[in-house]
Amino acid sequence: MIDPDLAEDLEIACLDEMRGDSYGPGLARRLERAVMTVLRSRGISARVEAVSNRQGTKVAIGFLKPGARVEKIVLTLR
Repeated sequence: MIDPDLAEDLEIACLDEMRGDSYGPGLARRLERAVMTVLRSRGISARVEAVSNRQGTKVAIGFLKPGARVEKIVLTLR
């Protein structure tokens, strides 16, 4: 289970970046940067990849700490 405070911070960061913009690579890159900023502020090392197309936008967060209880989180934004 993800820390509720982290989940809230990630949600707020993503919503701020979406700004009602349509899907596309620009939105995906902004979301990647926003999520990385939140994670870095908490000292979390992760790989972030976002894809934004007509079906929606997904942000995958792969945690780099070996043996972590949570290895990957995928945020789906519409």
